[in-house]
Amino acid sequence: EWGLSLFEKTGRLVAELGNTLPELPAPGQPDVIPAAVNLPAPTPTATSAPPAPAATPTADAPAETSTPAPPAVVTVTWDSRLSDADVKLIPASEEPEQDVFRLVSAKYLNEWEAQGLHHVFVEVLDEQGKRIVGQPVMLSWRDGKTPLVTEDKPAPEFAANAPLYGSKDDGTYKVYVDGAPSDIVTGLGLPDKHHVSYQLTFQRNVKTSRISETSPTPQSTAMPTSTPVPPPASGGSTTKKGGASWDPRLDELGIKLKPGQPKDGVVFRLVSAKYQDDSQSSGMHHVFVEVLDEQGKRIVGQPVIMAWADGKNVLVTENKPAPEFAANAPMYGPMDKGTYSVYVDGASSDEVSGLGLPGNHHVNYLLTFQRKKE
Repeated sequence: EWGLSLFEKTGRLVAELGNTLPELPAPGQPDVIPAAVNLPAPTPTATSAPPAPAATPTADAPAETSTPAPPAVVTVTWDSRLSDADVKLIPASEEPEQDVFRLVSAKYLNEWEAQGLHHVFVEVLDEQGKRIVGQPVMLSWRDGKTPLVTEDKPAPEFAANAPLYGSKDDGTYKVYVDGAPSDIVTGLGLPDKHHVSYQLTFQRNVKTSRISETSPTPQSTAMPTSTPVPPPASGGSTTKKGGASWDPRLDELGIKLKPGQPKDGVVFRLVSAKYQDDSQSSGMHHVFVEVLDEQGKRIVGQPVIMAWADGKNVLVTENKPAPEFAANAPMYGPMDKGTYSVYVDGASSDEVSGLGLPGNHHVNYLLTFQRKKE
């Protein structure tokens, strides 16, 4: 192939024949370099991911269940005097899926330990031994019943209590937790109308292995009471007996004064003996005792004996605010079944004997002794 191109001196193309070369760039112009062809980017081909391995079916795992702790095993504390008083325990029958209340402690307070009260005191505990508040408890008798409800009382008070009345010969009481199967304590009451008390503790969902009969030192009564204060003595007539101011009604009751013999020149003399019948005693049935020194001031910490046919009780004078006497103790039972005598202990003393409750009426005696040198 050939071609002919004619140019002027200036380089301008004048003519050309045949195949000619492409036009050269003008002098001084930069060479034009064609851009690279923009090739279309290859369309990516979607590649299927390998199938995930199928999960192998497995049996459902059993749901976790907590195994209930076995019930605590408790030995029942049973005051042996309850058996002597013909008090009995009737165990409850357990029902499936239902709470049951077991008696875990039963204590008896005799007439001295009961401090003049005549009550049944009840405590109800949960499985951990904590008080259940608002739990109904039933006190029932032959032809009636009364519901008690446990309360959040301060220690050492029991959660619920109720008074007992009459004599066991007239009928007895029974106690159980209401609203669920419960052990039942039967045969409660006042022997010969003596003021005694019972302290019962029930616990929920425990096992009782056996009954342990004990003769414990009972805790003090769980219902707080103030020290009894005798009503003011009436302005009745008095006489003199052995130098003492003496209520003449005491003679009508057969009460006697036995003078003490001085020892080492010292003796405690009765200087006043007053009587309050059932219209004056405000329902109390106590002996109130005051003990004075030679100057007529109270002796604190002085033992005083209150004795009866087969026993005695030691009173100790305390520094109580007026008009309280320094010591006191309740009396029980009618005079025809036994009487009391009172004297100052630890030294020679006058003795007042024949004290008691005439016809089981609630009466009081107010006795004042004074230490004298003779």
